[in-house]
Amino acid sequence: VTELDPISVSFIRWFIATIFLYSIYHRENKDNKIIPDAKNIPVLVLSGICGIFIYTLLFFFAEQLISANLVSIIYSFSPACAVILSVIFFKSKTTIVTWAGIAISFIGAISVIYFANPICHDSSCIKPNSNLIIGELLAVCLSICMAIYSLITRRAKSNGISALTITTYGAIFGTILLFICSIFKGNLTHIFSLNL
Repeated sequence: VTELDPISVSFIRWFIATIFLYSIYHRENKDNKIIPDAKNIPVLVLSGICGIFIYTLLFFFAEQLISANLVSIIYSFSPACAVILSVIFFKSKTTIVTWAGIAISFIGAISVIYFANPICHDSSCIKPNSNLIIGELLAVCLSICMAIYSLITRRAKSNGISALTITTYGAIFGTILLFICSIFKGNLTHIFSLNL
């Protein structure tokens, strides 16, 4: 594993997962309609790009700069991001309790990001750790990315696309993109020279 880069490892992981997903999809698809309608392909491609490809890259690059615990804490803000984006783009109605929860979540995420920097001892960061800041920004982008993915899946379901179809074809398109990325930016060919 140490001889493979994160992108290649991600491709292998999603390739295996996609095989299992597609086998389940094929078995559960009672109308024998394996290929989705052409009108549904764009949203399925978007789900793969956002929910698999970009998500995976952001997650691994963030973990290289900050701890997995910090990534997970910042990532937990994604449901709040989804609500905010839903209000902006879909004019969804929310209650005062929801907005209060979002505010608390936002304050918590900002606090974690701020106090995670060991150089910050007072109200300002004079010399912040650049790697830490970049990692935190990647984790924030990861949270936003998953919020966008949740809205994409929501729209897809409203168009009559099943959750299994969204997950399966999102994984397929995302895995294809990871494969292309691993060819040009990774070292996937090293898998054939690993000493097992």
